[in-house]
Amino acid sequence: MTTYKTFNLITIMGNNMSDKKEMITIDGVEYKLSELSKECQAEVQSLQFTELMIQRLTAEIAVATTASNGYRNAISDSLAKQKSAQH
Repeated sequence: MTTYKTFNLITIMGNNMSDKKEMITIDGVEYKLSELSKECQAEVQSLQFTELMIQRLTAEIAVATTASNGYRNAISDSLAKQKSAQH
């Protein structure tokens, strides 16, 4: 069984944009992104990208599911009308 780590990325804003500090929490331990290796920073960026992609795809699935349910209901209504017209 695969165990997944928990990640939370936060941005802490100071008095101006140059005071921006990005932190990542991995399994309850906070790290400054700027202090991570370039390789690790790249992995964090890839993780952020894939999480956004999953969110977008989940939203698309919700839209498609809603549409599919609407079509199913329309077909059922149409068949019921057709059946009642035949009797």
